[in-house]
Amino acid sequence: MVQDQKRANQLYEKACELDDPQGCRQLGISYGGGFGVGKDLRRARSLLDRACQNGDPVGCRHLAWLYKEGEGVSQDRAAANDLYEKACTLGDFIGCNNLADAYENGYEVSKDPQRVRMLWQKSCDLGDGGACGSLGARHAQGLDVPQDWARANALYQKGCDLRHGLSCARLALNYSSGTGVAQDPGRALELYRRERSLYEPECENGIAGSCSALAAVYEQGRGVPVDAAKAEALRRKACQLGRQEDCRK
Repeated sequence: MVQDQKRANQLYEKACELDDPQGCRQLGISYGGGFGVGKDLRRARSLLDRACQNGDPVGCRHLAWLYKEGEGVSQDRAAANDLYEKACTLGDFIGCNNLADAYENGYEVSKDPQRVRMLWQKSCDLGDGGACGSLGARHAQGLDVPQDWARANALYQKGCDLRHGLSCARLALNYSSGTGVAQDPGRALELYRRERSLYEPECENGIAGSCSALAAVYEQGRGVPVDAAKAEALRRKACQLGRQEDCRK
């Protein structure tokens, strides 16, 4: 595996020398994490900057993280925000979400709920189901926008279609109660099953948050019989995978 990473880095370096921004980005990530090379954050910053300058949105986002955390550079949240904005403009939905987080919490910018919604909408349009779900929740709750259950449900549906389990669950709840849609218990059950089918393989592949979410499914009986023992086992797994919220003494 180490030899494979070293060989990959050699190819990334050659690609970068040929002005391929993705090659520069991948080599920068290797230097940033010490993957097959000695960890060198300054070299990582230089390579990621080159990738970003050449239009690679993921390179911009990784460079933003260095500035946000002060890794290899002086910590500069404003510079990080600028880079997240560039990543977002270039079509990286994670960059859009990170910039939305800055506007949500006021990280070196004024809090701006309208800007948050615009960024989530862009992220949703770029294919991020979680952003669709977050935007749907705003419309459902009437937070900074008029309450609009029809709009919320449409966004939950899109989020569910984009494999965001919580969007499936929220839409299922609304079909169960007839909130903003005609009451349809059968459709609700289908959506709860869809939610579970998304979490199960992710949990099996070691994604702690999905194990935690799956635990909630069994705790609440969302489309399955309540199973406290299974839920507890899933929370233990999430804890072992590093999710501290699920660790119980």
